[in-house]
Amino acid sequence: MVMPKGIGIVDTMIGFPANDFSQYDFIRKQLKDGSTDLDFPVEYMFKNVPKELYGNKDPISVTLHEMDRFGVEIGLIGAGGDVSRKALQTYPDRFVAQGGVDPNKGKDGIRSMVRQYEEFGVCSFGAFNSGFDPQVGIDDELMYPIYDKCVELDVPIFSCAGVPGPRFLLWSRDLGRSDKGRGGFPELCIINRHGCERCGDVACELRLR
Repeated sequence: MVMPKGIGIVDTMIGFPANDFSQYDFIRKQLKDGSTDLDFPVEYMFKNVPKELYGNKDPISVTLHEMDRFGVEIGLIGAGGDVSRKALQTYPDRFVAQGGVDPNKGKDGIRSMVRQYEEFGVCSFGAFNSGFDPQVGIDDELMYPIYDKCVELDVPIFSCAGVPGPRFLLWSRDLGRSDKGRGGFPELCIINRHGCERCGDVACELRLR
């Protein structure tokens, strides 16, 4: 396949270096032994994590520097929070907002999707099914209102699939569930990310159906 020219790299999951590693506390109680004491939950897999970047007084500049260093033209960032808000306002040509979902919040979660869409102009939503507490399968009925709202707003949903990086259970993001979940929503655009580890070929085949 010939790679297209003139298109910069788009990173679909950028996070700004925070003051500390407490941003990962929401998943710590689900982690298996061997990861619970790590600052960065997937540190067992990613070596040389640049911890010195955390606590920087200007996380946006740090991120832009790293983006330029690796040729990343546009970064997809989570909506909400002072840092993200400033980045979106100051560098609209470099950052694009993505909303978050939580199927365990029911109607309040759907209202939150609408608020994020209206306030931040999010162009997509991200689902971290194995990180929900409790975990929710991609094909679970709790996800259906979220899928319906994405169709209504005409935005895709990014769904983490395959073996998760943090050491917790795989079942919620198994690609077989992805196939079942998307079957009832033919108008929904689902984008799998995090590589669909161990199932890359299956992921590609599903996109051709």
